[in-house]
Amino acid sequence: MRRLLPFLLVGCADIRLNYGTADTGDTGDTGDTGAPVDTDTGTPPDTDTDEDTDTDEDTDTETGRPTPAACGRILVYSTEATPGAGRAIGRFDAISADPALAAFDVDVRERATDGPLTLDDLEDYSQLWLFGTDRDIGTALAFDEVRAIRDFLETGAGLLVAGEHEDESTSYADDVALVSELYGVAFEESAREAADGELVPLGGVDGALLPGVAEVPGFASVAELGVTDPAVRVAGTIAGAPALAYRDDGPWVVFDRSWEGWSDAHRGAGDQPAVVSGVATFLEGCAR
Repeated sequence: MRRLLPFLLVGCADIRLNYGTADTGDTGDTGDTGAPVDTDTGTPPDTDTDEDTDTDEDTDTETGRPTPAACGRILVYSTEATPGAGRAIGRFDAISADPALAAFDVDVRERATDGPLTLDDLEDYSQLWLFGTDRDIGTALAFDEVRAIRDFLETGAGLLVAGEHEDESTSYADDVALVSELYGVAFEESAREAADGELVPLGGVDGALLPGVAEVPGFASVAELGVTDPAVRVAGTIAGAPALAYRDDGPWVVFDRSWEGWSDAHRGAGDQPAVVSGVATFLEGCAR
């Protein structure tokens, strides 16, 4: 039967090709629809130019890189361990109404209240702002969450990741260390700080990332940034020490050594509004 099948298929093809086009000797034969026919296959060519020329709407036609499923949307996500504790003190509540983010829709979530991050959650956004705000055991991101963030960035989305320390044995940065180190930055005094990590060379503020910012505002509790990947570059300094770093070589990530500058208490200090606006604009994958 296997040997006969090709011959049967050929026979079916012949029947299909000749259907309605057989020469009956009548030159006025109306069986032929008059549609152009491919002489090789006997079938009408595809004339649907929309289908032929359509490009994937999720791909930037200039760079060939994918763009996020959503545009102009930021998820602010805190690793807060106690349900409602961050909201009770107004840690990020007002960020959605910040004039510096007027061009964006901003949602705020806490891990303890709203649950762990999933890729389904992230696909509704073009940026994730990830803050290590708690030092309780068990607040660190799980591997599934890290994997979701990695897959999210592969769509061309952006990531801001910030942690800090308070000169204690445990660190806020521990909560987000798995993500920051995946992209080349270790926070000083985090439990996972790379043993061979070196501080990034001092440098001026990068104008493309932070236009108009001369010095990043400093805050009471901050960590130094240690580089584990040469693709990471300095974006800003505090009193001459690296405060912000970034990479734009595929994974678009900004690293801030302290989450405090993004909180409701400090976001309006000094040049911080310009930092907030500059980082949001830089990370917007739909605009690249």
